[in-house]
Amino acid sequence: MKFIQIFAAVGDSWEIDELVLSGAEDFTCRLYGFSPRIKKVDEAREIKIKKICGSSLELRQGLSVDLSTFPPCKRVLLEHMKRVNFQVCVWKRAHEHYPEIPSPLDHGFHINSETGKLEPLWFEGDVIPKALVDVLAEEDTDEDDIADEIHTMDDDEEEDESDDD
Repeated sequence: MKFIQIFAAVGDSWEIDELVLSGAEDFTCRLYGFSPRIKKVDEAREIKIKKICGSSLELRQGLSVDLSTFPPCKRVLLEHMKRVNFQVCVWKRAHEHYPEIPSPLDHGFHINSETGKLEPLWFEGDVIPKALVDVLAEEDTDEDDIADEIHTMDDDEEEDESDDD
């Protein structure tokens, strides 16, 4: 009954209500099979990651992870709910002759800079936190250094073999 009331409130206002958003989070957690005590999608994602990786939180090489089994993070769910709310608002005003409909740009959509078309905005902000980008870049540099060393050793071995001739 709780979810029926929450979803009935979608589209009542152009701005998404915090109660609707928290209800959508709770519903999403249930939809992905989490117990009723888990009500936040980011918490559900963390539980899923710990289940896959163990307490070390390290992905083992060769481990296949199906990301479609993860609920969306809160940033993605928020933008999705903004789009849902916008569309429901439009439909709830379909009986009006000239409804006042705001721009979809503040409601989970954006204009693609290449095509000029309206598209879903999947989330606001960076894909990966800046601190993690720095760590990954550092690891990539270390791997490049190792590859260069291996390549140099191979060249040295080839020179040694040609000297023996």
